[in-house]
Amino acid sequence: MADLQKVFDTYTALSDAALLKTARQNLAVALKHLRKYREGDENELLSAIIAAALGADGELSDKEISFMSELLSRDFSGGGLARLTARFDSGTMREAVDRVTDSVDQDGKRALCALCLCILASDRNVSPKENEFFLQLMQ
Repeated sequence: MADLQKVFDTYTALSDAALLKTARQNLAVALKHLRKYREGDENELLSAIIAAALGADGELSDKEISFMSELLSRDFSGGGLARLTARFDSGTMREAVDRVTDSVDQDGKRALCALCLCILASDRNVSPKENEFFLQLMQ
């Protein structure tokens, strides 16, 4: 657990530019692997995983909204991101995310975990609920 805290600390200490660059690299890899898993549904699957990560702590900060707007080159200031995260029941979402991450190969799972870690760290704080989400994602 101490090692995981070091990883969280490393990501939360990254500059905004470095965190965004890391997220973009892993987003591209994750999409490639999700496409192999379920071609045609990869964007929907990725949206669900992102929504689960964002909603893990039940809060959506301005920093997270800004980060996702930059990452996806889309304006989420009108509440679109909040509506996306609100669409998913956390229990159902976690089961779906587990199924998807368990179905992609190790490179895909690593990319999904790194992407989610960037999202979780984007507000410079990884809460206990986000920590729990990430631990479940890694299993």
